Amino acid sequence: MKKILKVAVILAVLVFAGVFIYLQNTQGTVNVVVAAKQINAGTRITKDMVQVQSLPVRTVPQGVEKDLNHIIGKTVKVARVKGDLIPLDIVTDINVVLHPGEELANIPLTDADAKLLNAGDIITIIPVSNSTTAQAQAVSGIEVVTVSQNTSSTGQSTSTALIRTTGEAFKVLAPYIKNGNFVIAVDQQK
Repeated sequence: MKKILKVAVILAVLVFAGVFIYLQNTQGTVNVVVAAKQINAGTRITKDMVQVQSLPVRTVPQGVEKDLNHIIGKTVKVARVKGDLIPLDIVTDINVVLHPGEELANIPLTDADAKLLNAGDIITIIPVSNSTTAQAQAVSGIEVVTVSQNTSSTGQSTSTALIRTTGEAFKVLAPYIKNGNFVIAVDQQK
């Protein structure tokens, strides 16, 4: 009786191990690059900011960076928090030097603005409000660093611009940008 029980337990363990190995091989995992800590937009990526993490293949969207060495030294256009995947379309080779008090921000663009704007353009962002109370002032002298078109995993295309402005100006504009309540005027095209 004890022999039969031992054989049954051993067979059960072997079956479990076989099923586990089969599932691992059919579904599998893939190594992807994730943020090891907060990375602000416009930051040049260093080795201590990112790490490789193994995730199930079915949970990893297309266009995610898988090789740590490909992104070291590049700049992120969109802020990342700890644990975020690093999509290829938010990493660029541009080298942005920020002066004290300057910040980078990523803003959504309409199709018309995306066709009109280019890196190096100087723009004014005009906040638009439905409120009858005092409206924020337009902010001029904003530099367009890059214009990007991103395609989601569902095939939806969106355009964004990485802009350089002062921290104070961005604090004024942030609520309007977040809600899409702004208009862009081009001051000077490059």
